[in-house]
Amino acid sequence: MVLTQLVSPILVEKTGNRKSLLLLAAFLHTLMWLPVLLIPYIFHSYQIWWLITFITVLTAFDAIGNAPWNSMMADIVPFKK
Repeated sequence: MVLTQLVSPILVEKTGNRKSLLLLAAFLHTLMWLPVLLIPYIFHSYQIWWLITFITVLTAFDAIGNAPWNSMMADIVPFKK
């Protein structure tokens, strides 16, 4: 997931807004739980591979949202705290 964290600052620069990228990453992270929950009903073979794939994408969206979140918290929380 280090690679997605390296891409995150580039995406912040392209969008120009940390909050919009954070909200998009959080929305996509949450949305990825739907296919995870539907694996037993949709995929009848190779279910474990589908689970690994969806969890990997879910974690990537989470990692993309980490950089804007940490940056926003650094602006809000005083340095001494």
